[in-house]
Amino acid sequence: MKKKKPSPLRGRRGETMVEVLVAMLVVALAVMLLVSMVTTSGHVNIAARNKDAQFYDALSKVEKQDSGAQKTPAAAGEYKVEIEEDGGATTEIPVDVYSSDHLTLYRAKP
Repeated sequence: MKKKKPSPLRGRRGETMVEVLVAMLVVALAVMLLVSMVTTSGHVNIAARNKDAQFYDALSKVEKQDSGAQKTPAAAGEYKVEIEEDGGATTEIPVDVYSSDHLTLYRAKP
């Protein structure tokens, strides 16, 4: 007697509803985490850009001293750069200034 081959569709089991729901939950959580990481990264980049702009504006004030109508580089020595925070508070950063004939260098103190 010859054995009948089972139908390819009959012998396979499909995924249960629970497995499908768990897989969808895992995918949804992964997408939510990815979106939150991208959003947070964007906020951090914007905040860093704003802080850089504030720092360079404050450093430019140190670099250029008023001497009548003409702006001259800051003299060598130690200066304090004030950075104004969003809430109105200020942060002071000590800066060393080194200058030669055509070059002025700044180094923030640790």
